[in-house]
Amino acid sequence: MLQSIRDRLVGWVAWGIVILIGVPFAIIGITDFGTPVRVIPVAEVGDISIDQEEYQRRYQLRRQNVQQQLEDRYNPDLFDPQLRKQVVNMLVEEALLRVFAEDNNIHISDNELALIIQSDSSFQKDGRFDFNEYRARIGQEGFTPDRYEQFLRRERILTTLPRMVRASSFATHGEAKRLNDLAAHKRVIRYAVVGRDFSPDDMNISEDDARSYYDSHQNQFERPEQIKLEYLRVSASGLADRVEITEDALRRYYEEHSERYIVDEQRKSSHILIALPEGESLENSAEALEKFNAVKDKLAAGEDFAELARQYSDDPGSASAGGDLGQVSRGMMVKPFETALFAMGEAGEISDPVLTSFGYHFIRLDEIIERQEQSFDEVRQELEEGYAEQESVNLFYDVSEHMAELSYENQDSLVPVSEALGIPLQTTDWLGRENDMPVIDADDEANVEANPDVLREAFSERLRAGDNSDPVEIDKNDVVIIRVVDYREAVVLPFDDVTEQALSSARKAAIDAKIREFAVELAENVRGGGSFEELVEQHGLMLETPEPIGRDNLSLPAGMLPQVFKMPVPAGDDISVTVVSLSDGSYGVIALDKIMLPEAANELLVRELSQRYAARAAQSVVTAMREAADVVIHEDRL
Repeated sequence: MLQSIRDRLVGWVAWGIVILIGVPFAIIGITDFGTPVRVIPVAEVGDISIDQEEYQRRYQLRRQNVQQQLEDRYNPDLFDPQLRKQVVNMLVEEALLRVFAEDNNIHISDNELALIIQSDSSFQKDGRFDFNEYRARIGQEGFTPDRYEQFLRRERILTTLPRMVRASSFATHGEAKRLNDLAAHKRVIRYAVVGRDFSPDDMNISEDDARSYYDSHQNQFERPEQIKLEYLRVSASGLADRVEITEDALRRYYEEHSERYIVDEQRKSSHILIALPEGESLENSAEALEKFNAVKDKLAAGEDFAELARQYSDDPGSASAGGDLGQVSRGMMVKPFETALFAMGEAGEISDPVLTSFGYHFIRLDEIIERQEQSFDEVRQELEEGYAEQESVNLFYDVSEHMAELSYENQDSLVPVSEALGIPLQTTDWLGRENDMPVIDADDEANVEANPDVLREAFSERLRAGDNSDPVEIDKNDVVIIRVVDYREAVVLPFDDVTEQALSSARKAAIDAKIREFAVELAENVRGGGSFEELVEQHGLMLETPEPIGRDNLSLPAGMLPQVFKMPVPAGDDISVTVVSLSDGSYGVIALDKIMLPEAANELLVRELSQRYAARAAQSVVTAMREAADVVIHEDRL
């Protein structure tokens, strides 16, 4: 979107750039522009080059996926370098697997591909393959059946070697038991909590104590670097009330988008599939030929199509339903099937046998559902919503483009921009680099302070120098231009300004030291043979004796569970004792009495461990292939 604004930017600056670019062309001519573009690889695997176009396509897809998952938590400085390395390494591994497949003549037959598709639970309804579901699912990803089959065939070929390695990997019951003992054993403990209230009542902190704490912990009393901003914000949703909807405009919109309100012709159909063994023709397969002739003869004799489908069809998804495929539109089926189906003229007509990659089909046309068009009045509300959204976006582009141009021409102020466009100029309070203060009270959640791009721009040298920012996109069709109006450096606040804070922090530190000292002393006494119960009772504390603790325990005080499972296993009649700092500032004294091992590992754990081994082994094979190959990655081209 921002690029579109820049591309459409007009004014004397743009004309100046055009003139500067035009001068070299006038001098050297444009003959060199007919030279073919040289493909620059980002990596080479032996004789295979991985070109930048494919790398960039895969990188952008991966980046978009991660951004959608993390939303405003996505930090380009942190994630982009990692993603670039991940993508190029993935392409290198794919190249290695492709070479392996070609060298070993690995391919996926049509029958195997059909079985894979029909066995996929995401394409099934009520436990059987449903073509409508298949078509809908792959359509959401931008595939037609032909394109999806090509994609799936390529993916299966590339994953052949990893699948072969995984199939040969397994875990023994002994290995599973050791893992199970580690993961599922329980620990018998006793513990006492020494809270922050367990401290002398007369623990007074003087101002000298507070000043001493202030002097040794000045980072706690630092006010961070801060700025104040003013900004202009424009969004498509914010401009919606400027859109005027007229009857003529609405009817033009209806005509321009009429294809949205048309349901193309569909055909209900059924089929009987006679599958062919891999690499064989009908004449070379006695079983398939016998079924083919039986179906052909019985259909000619007028026998019931649905019953013959149940008896003979090799399509597991439709056979039990009498061959019913439901409603089919163009582009849903493989081409030979589609051509035959849409060539039939009347319901009840049965085609001649049709050969596809799945085998031979006998197709029956069950119903023709004519092309339908919704009227203007039927979709009026949808038209109004669509038109308003379209015009809001168009208006947004115009206004944001004009805002960018005016801001560029008035670098020392946003006031002329605000007045010219009728957009209110808003201001913020003091903001830090990691701001947690609300800046914009907006209906949506895309606030300025939540957008890392805004804060990065706000603290840039350019804005510190007094310039307006470029448009910063904070959401789809939603941008701001910001300007720094005040700045103050990071500074340690004077003691007189933070005396109360220093007193509080010094007292908290003294209490913490006191209760830790007591907790350590209590643990030493227990470790030395003292009775945990008696020692706790003497000091008015409570000894907790919970049920045996597993790694998934949720009842222990926050921060205690990890330490429980770090404690050494006691030998003989001894106990292990430790002190742990808890999340609320208190301390826990823990005594580990014994551990309880689980029963033998079950088959599910054996399978899970085998899967882990298999994944590790598959990756090891690919890593070994990479080490043996001549792989060059051009880091400067990523």
